[in-house]
Amino acid sequence: SCLGCPAYSDSPAASVDILNCDCYRGYWAAADGTACQPCEAGTYKNFTGDGICFRCANNSDSPRASPEITNCTCNTGHTGSDGGACNPCAAGTYKDWTGEGSCAACPANTSSPSASEDISKCTCEMGYFGPDGTACQACDAGTYKNWTGSGSCLGCPANSDSPAASVDIMACICRAGYTGDGASGCPACPAGLFKPSVGPAPCLECPESTYGTKLAASVNCTECPLFSTSPNASASADNCSCAPGYSKIEGPTNCSACPVGTYKTPRGNSPCIPCPPGYASA
Repeated sequence: SCLGCPAYSDSPAASVDILNCDCYRGYWAAADGTACQPCEAGTYKNFTGDGICFRCANNSDSPRASPEITNCTCNTGHTGSDGGACNPCAAGTYKDWTGEGSCAACPANTSSPSASEDISKCTCEMGYFGPDGTACQACDAGTYKNWTGSGSCLGCPANSDSPAASVDIMACICRAGYTGDGASGCPACPAGLFKPSVGPAPCLECPESTYGTKLAASVNCTECPLFSTSPNASASADNCSCAPGYSKIEGPTNCSACPVGTYKTPRGNSPCIPCPPGYASA
């Protein structure tokens, strides 16, 4: 009777020699008639007979004993046609399956490295927070996040604020009434000074004839009572004193004109002085 060919090989009808036994596609042997072995994973052989298996293109793989180049499919994290070149998924995308198909975009406000193999590689961008692999939310105003990935946003230093989605502590700027660069802290403007704007600008002195009693004032200073003045940066109404020609003769706070026949040269709350004999005042 006729003898069977070795495993994974076949021969034409009326074959007269074991050398007519050729390996199947997907199997290889060093020579016809010898034992045929399956091509290893990641290789293929698309012809019968002896000969080696061909390696799949870079970044693709195939099952053992693959008989066609189209059995070489792109690995996760790579895209391309079956049997063709496989290119890495671009940054900001991923592909968590083998085979053909475009890479999927990461969720909103996330990014991923090139050739990402899973949605969990999509991590929050700076200025955004949330779990890996999900859409990320902007950091609230007054906070910032200066790294990619999961984690909570950090609060700005005291008395400073930042826009939503801030990516650095330098985005924290001092509030009105406070001065400094924000990142290093924002001390309050002392009494007698004020600052109406946000940012690093210095505190402004209360102008002459005004005063300010509050710390961290953001509005203009209070005017001294009528006919009184004060030096710059005055921190109390007590710094308001009567102008020349006026004295506190009608109450503890109001300044009144010196009566006829009297005068007062310095600024302050001293009384009016009678004119010397032979002189008069209007």
